Amino acid sequence: MDERFNKLTLVDKDEAEEERAAGRPRMLLIGGIAVLVLAVILAVFLILQGRKPYTRAVLVDQSEHTVSGEVSCRMFGGALLRYSSSGAALMQTDGKELWNHSYSMINPVVCLQGDYGAIADLNGTNLIIFNKEGVTGNLYTDEPILAFSVSGYGVAAVALDRNLTSVIRFYDKKASLLDIVISLEMSESGYPLAMALSPEGSGLLLSVVTSSLGELNSQLVFYNFSVGKSDSNRLIGYYNYEGTLFPKVEYLSDKTAVAVGDDRLEIFSLEQENKPQQSQEILFDGELQDFASGNGYIATILPDPGSGQMRLSVRNTAGKEMFNQTVKGTGYHLQLAKDGVLLVTDTGVRYWNYKGRLRFEGMLEKSGHTVFSTGSKTLVQFDGGRIFEYELR
Repeated sequence: MDERFNKLTLVDKDEAEEERAAGRPRMLLIGGIAVLVLAVILAVFLILQGRKPYTRAVLVDQSEHTVSGEVSCRMFGGALLRYSSSGAALMQTDGKELWNHSYSMINPVVCLQGDYGAIADLNGTNLIIFNKEGVTGNLYTDEPILAFSVSGYGVAAVALDRNLTSVIRFYDKKASLLDIVISLEMSESGYPLAMALSPEGSGLLLSVVTSSLGELNSQLVFYNFSVGKSDSNRLIGYYNYEGTLFPKVEYLSDKTAVAVGDDRLEIFSLEQENKPQQSQEILFDGELQDFASGNGYIATILPDPGSGQMRLSVRNTAGKEMFNQTVKGTGYHLQLAKDGVLLVTDTGVRYWNYKGRLRFEGMLEKSGHTVFSTGSKTLVQFDGGRIFEYELR
């Protein structure tokens, strides 16, 4: 073979290899751009899909269980707490009972906080303390129960009616009496209407009804059992309100408390343990329709002035409004779940995240207003002796 041909062939191969090597960065660049464009398109698609609210609640499971009489239900530790005048039970969402406890109460009222809960017979003499494993304490009192609360560690505070005096006693999770007593002369200090223990159990907020010249007034009284030792009753502060009653008080955290009145909402800061400070006052323009708290937020449903409709307002614990929405229908069931705000009315279910984006709006296949969120895409509906599970799509 001609030697010149061999040299030419080698030269051609070298030049082709150089051309291919020179083109590789360009091809890699084009390929990278294509992958990036596809990734952006996919991300935009997923964002748009995420912003699009679900429109269907598909029934995926249902169960039945035996009940008697009128039954109520609350979410507790990811399970369903069913309670009535004859007893209470904790159930998984598939209807399987975790525990069941019988009692006899005329007016059972529930209080839940953290890992513990309590059910008391208001104006009766029976109270139980429980957690997810079962009932930890059963209490029978000598005097009628006026108000009560439970901490996240199972400590219960109980206001008892002793003729003209109300006595607040404290019990551990086994319902054993603790060495703490607060006495209130009703003629001087007023009548206990509502009470709340802080999550850790060191703070107590008491709503007391007083009377002056025929008008009912309120006093919100703060106690602390770790820093209030200079006062025999552990009193650290109080606020007076004329012509207003506060039937609901609670701690949103150990550092924040709220009092829900018939014409206003009061938020208190407890950053200074021995000096409660009113951080915000929200006056109501009309009658409060519903209130809920949880997961660092509070929500109210109030008349919307001028429109004749109701409006839902959601705030953080500092009182800053996160969003508000016009409410459709009547018969409100409001829940502040981990993933957002759930509202059930006679017109259906609406579900927002805490930024106000609508996640779901629609009707459920079965009847019943008691609906709970158990995940970002799942709902559970309680209707007497039946439990229905839905998946949002």
